[in-house]
Amino acid sequence: MYPGERFNCLSHLAGLFVMLSGSVHLLNNVINKGDPYRIAGVFVFSTTVTLLFITSSIYHGTREPRKAMWERLDHCSIYFVIAGTVTPFILRAGMNYQSWLLLSLIWTLSILGIYQQIRAAHGVAPSIWIYLALGWIGVISVLREWQFFSIGSLSFLLIGAMLYTIGTLFYSNRWQFRHAHGTWHLFVLGGAICHYFSIRFYVL
Repeated sequence: MYPGERFNCLSHLAGLFVMLSGSVHLLNNVINKGDPYRIAGVFVFSTTVTLLFITSSIYHGTREPRKAMWERLDHCSIYFVIAGTVTPFILRAGMNYQSWLLLSLIWTLSILGIYQQIRAAHGVAPSIWIYLALGWIGVISVLREWQFFSIGSLSFLLIGAMLYTIGTLFYSNRWQFRHAHGTWHLFVLGGAICHYFSIRFYVL
């Protein structure tokens, strides 16, 4: 492992346990609501964010020759979590033609991103700008249902989006900061937790 890789692994392993426990609690509460749309939305978010932390932890904790495969899966999981985070907000608002169209668009763009990442040559880094564009398209699209947001839900949504965005500065690491990737992991963890609470306030 290169310097800092152990922290990269452990930080997202901790994130995995945090999100798993939070997801179980949230799913139990939303199931009691009896609304299939809310249940489906929370399930999709919980699954995708769990997948993100699993793939990241394994990628940073493994060695070659398997490391390259897990790196690709780690990059793909980001597309899943972007679409998965948007899903509960759209489903909670009730499904009409526009909702289905919007949900289909977000997932189609994410799947295209995953396809592009799978097809990319070995060692080619994913485009940060694609991640950012898709993420903010998702945020802006769910804000059309602003009347369903509480102050807490809206605040956590925007703070989480900003944490992810600021974190990409450390991911790209143009100033060669030694522990930039570990710092990026902390921003990802913070963004995921904020979006968890945003969804919790939104669906309950």
